[in-house]
Amino acid sequence: MARPSPTLPTVEVRVADTAITPDESLLQALLVRGLVDTALSGAADETEPCADDTVLSAGVWAAARYGLAGRGVDPWTAQARPASELAQLLLDHIRPALEAAGDLERTETLLAHLLGEGTGAQRQRRAASDGIWKAMLFVADETVRDL
Repeated sequence: MARPSPTLPTVEVRVADTAITPDESLLQALLVRGLVDTALSGAADETEPCADDTVLSAGVWAAARYGLAGRGVDPWTAQARPASELAQLLLDHIRPALEAAGDLERTETLLAHLLGEGTGAQRQRRAASDGIWKAMLFVADETVRDL
């Protein structure tokens, strides 16, 4: 007899499309795994994020438009905040899951680097200021760096 499967929470993730380095891809994977582990453990904060579709859509739009350099939408308060602060809130939210998996230090290091050096999109725009050829060379170099 088959056992009934438990009802699992739904987690939707919009993956950034400008992760050009292996480390940026790893950071995305670590953050998503931390979110999923947090959701599955039931150990998330007792306060629920705002479930209003308009607020969540605004957050997705702001993230896509401004990235980490701009302001995003706090899903708990529905207020605009610097995206770098939201990244720290995310890290705090999933900290127990990252610690349990042994990923906390690595995630903190990778996130700090990204916040300091800029996202792939920001770095591509800087490279493109010297012409599209420079941007293409930059992306090619970054893609294989550290491999």
